[in-house]
Amino acid sequence: MFLCFLIGCTFTYLATVISSALKASTVLEDAMLTYALLMMSAYEVSLNQLEQIIVAGKIGHAKAEVLRRTNEQEFEKFANTKIKEVLKLIPPSHTNIIRYKNFSEMKLYITKQYRSRYAKSK
Repeated sequence: MFLCFLIGCTFTYLATVISSALKASTVLEDAMLTYALLMMSAYEVSLNQLEQIIVAGKIGHAKAEVLRRTNEQEFEKFANTKIKEVLKLIPPSHTNIIRYKNFSEMKLYITKQYRSRYAKSK
């Protein structure tokens, strides 16, 4: 009788741990997708502001290209720093859930996620 109770408790515990781990991984993946979307939104705002400055300042083509390249490099450096900070907070056992480690990988991740969620089949 005690053995049946012990087996039942062990089975219930294992089922709870496994279901919690699955739910936690889903929540973490959704959180990282949200974070990636926010970073990409900030990137788009940065590009938009730069283009407004270029147009308002009537900046020449060559100078505008230098500004665009510098803006992209600086934002990528900023984003990589922020991504590293977030990755430090994630336990090592969950790092396999994270699909990107830097800004370039994040852009690809966003594109793949958007296509898989919103692409219409023909």
